[in-house]
Amino acid sequence: MISLFGFRIVCVALLFLNVPLATFRADVRPETWQVVVDAGSSKTRGILYLLSGDAVTPVVEYNSKLPLASYARVPDDSGTLLIAPLLDALERLAGDKKYGLEKNTVRVNVLGTAGVRELSADQQDAIYKAVNTSILAKGWALGQVGTIDGRDEGIFAWVHLNFLKGLAMSDNTLGIIEVGGGPRAKSLSRSSLYRWTTQTSVKMLVQ
Repeated sequence: MISLFGFRIVCVALLFLNVPLATFRADVRPETWQVVVDAGSSKTRGILYLLSGDAVTPVVEYNSKLPLASYARVPDDSGTLLIAPLLDALERLAGDKKYGLEKNTVRVNVLGTAGVRELSADQQDAIYKAVNTSILAKGWALGQVGTIDGRDEGIFAWVHLNFLKGLAMSDNTLGIIEVGGGPRAKSLSRSSLYRWTTQTSVKMLVQ
């Protein structure tokens, strides 16, 4: 069972970062696959997704207890010792479920969050260079690789929650308060913002 906030980024990253909205019309595009790697402050999680018609379905998941940011002093190892084994595991797990992947058509997206944001720009660049190299060396396609800011992370959390609840396109959306991992976030719709008095870590939905 996939926990709600454990995948606070992954679905919405597919929805809003890499996949045109037209993808979600079955008559526009056939089913496709993508990997999203949630590189958090306490661990790194990889999820293989199937996109078909109007559905985004998590197929397999693999977790590493090592955060991407822990490779700041040895950035080359971030690709060979973290991302490459994670991708191998996802491929193996997909095979166990009898899914055949054409890896060169499966985009891999690596999204660094709180832990990576604490690194310098040079440290981040070195890590992502190694990550890109490993993705391509393993035969996968390159998607979005980089750090997202706290504001975007809050937006993704909000969208993900409301998509799961079937409320994203309604006027009766839910806000969230998330406490876990490294960051703490509050996410709410613009129309709900004025009902809050706190000014700490508020991420506004801008879509």
